[in-house]
Amino acid sequence: MKLLDIVESLRAKGQKKNMKGGGDCFTAAVNYMIENGHDNKNLRVVHGMVDGQGSLHGWEFTHAWCEDGDNIIDNSNGKDMVIPKIIYYSIGNINQKECKYYDMNGVFEQIEKYGVTGPWEIENEVRPLPWNTERRIFGK
Repeated sequence: MKLLDIVESLRAKGQKKNMKGGGDCFTAAVNYMIENGHDNKNLRVVHGMVDGQGSLHGWEFTHAWCEDGDNIIDNSNGKDMVIPKIIYYSIGNINQKECKYYDMNGVFEQIEKYGVTGPWEIENEVRPLPWNTERRIFGK
């Protein structure tokens, strides 16, 4: 699959009709971890801020996904996506230093502490990206 095909697939799959309705990313990531984390010690649930694609262009929001080494697994909103981490982070303009990473034990600790599938240690936000006058785009 070519890089452009991957990007177009992400844009199409990432579109949502109603941002206020949110999605199921936190539950989807936890469910994937529960189903696969016992056999895969490298698997992590990740919470971070991502730049929206498609109909969410111009917005930044809290999101959850799973990482298995250099691959991302994103099953939110009915997706069944496995994509290289470098591409996913680039498309979503994700700052790895601002993400929170959880192994299987960490997931269960956070669920017990907060009583929800996420987010746990970052605020659940949807916010407009600032207009970058110099680059003539939304974003940093």
